Amino acid sequence: QQIIACAQEGIVVYGGDLKYKVWNPYMEQLAGLPAAEVLRKDPQEVFPFLRENGVLRALERTLAGETHSVEFPFHIDRTDANGWSADTSGPLRNLRGEVVGVIGIVRDITARKRAEEALRQREEYFRALIENASDIISVLAPDGTIRYESPSVERVLGYRPDELFGRDCFALIHPEDVSRIQAVF
Repeated sequence: QQIIACAQEGIVVYGGDLKYKVWNPYMEQLAGLPAAEVLRKDPQEVFPFLRENGVLRALERTLAGETHSVEFPFHIDRTDANGWSADTSGPLRNLRGEVVGVIGIVRDITARKRAEEALRQREEYFRALIENASDIISVLAPDGTIRYESPSVERVLGYRPDELFGRDCFALIHPEDVSRIQAVF
């Protein structure tokens, strides 16, 4: 009990009826609900969004004895608990090996989700910059093999970007300039 109470991850135990049996202090903080408001209730009664996010179906499959552990990100749509969590669950077995419930571990992944979204937005921004630049932007492998050409290469050199992919960049340079350019490459 002390380990469950002190865990820095949510620990949830569901009975054979899939009603909450254990709701540790971390879950109270994460979801903004004390255990007294959750215990003995059906998950969908407390968090209706769990069905649409596939969490209830995973709990049902786990209760049926499937041995898997799957993460389900979901948004806690409450003013006092706004974020994302990942729920990993597995069967809870008695001493005879029978499945008598489900045990779930819940992690707060809000920071990761925000970082992923920020990265996606930055990638989108830089992709738009590169693809709309009037100058040619190239990405080359250390040996001079072309890995990327911006769309402007077609306007400037007459090649489609896909025509140049994998080619030696030095083959496109005037022979008198190759040694000078290779020196700085």
